[in-house]
Amino acid sequence: MKNFSLPALLTALVVIAGMSWYLLEQQAEIERLRKQLEARPPSASASQSLVRPQVPAVGGRRPDSARVLTPEQRATLIQALGGPNSSLANPVWFATVPNDPEAQAFQKQLQSAFEEAGWMVKGNAPVRFRMKPGVYVFAADEDPPAYVGTAQEALEKAGIEITQSGRGYREFYRQKKAENPNWVGFEFGEDQTYVIVIGRMPEPTPPAS
Repeated sequence: MKNFSLPALLTALVVIAGMSWYLLEQQAEIERLRKQLEARPPSASASQSLVRPQVPAVGGRRPDSARVLTPEQRATLIQALGGPNSSLANPVWFATVPNDPEAQAFQKQLQSAFEEAGWMVKGNAPVRFRMKPGVYVFAADEDPPAYVGTAQEALEKAGIEITQSGRGYREFYRQKKAENPNWVGFEFGEDQTYVIVIGRMPEPTPPAS
């Protein structure tokens, strides 16, 4: 068995003790740095990366917001209707879903544009039955006056999507009432030629994945 001298043994013990102390110091330093990082607030760039990205606007508005005519849309609508203070004096009838502030506010914006273009607002009747969201244009007869097409085209030029349009509604209404007296629809007045229906705001279309 090999013998070690006492000085050499003491030297080895000192080296081992020094290495142990160094390792303990390193572990303590690592723990201190870890605690500092945990307590530090995130940087500006890190905070921004956590912000939920904004959904792009659709049709001049955020999908979850109310329908609003932008100044550009309003100007386009008025111009397509004949221009500001035109002498056309074409009639327009509205119908709006009740108990819906958003739809009623949107109808008022449209009515204001029609009035500025010189159109005569003949009424705004409440929709007395549940219907799908959107904007509709129904003509009373199969061959409506030209201004009915002008009104619909003006809305479309202004970027307002027409959910559905149709002709011959007066006869359609008469037939449905004959089949079922309790059926509810749009009852046209004797001189009424069409109606622009303002329904509830459509649900936003989810973005394509």
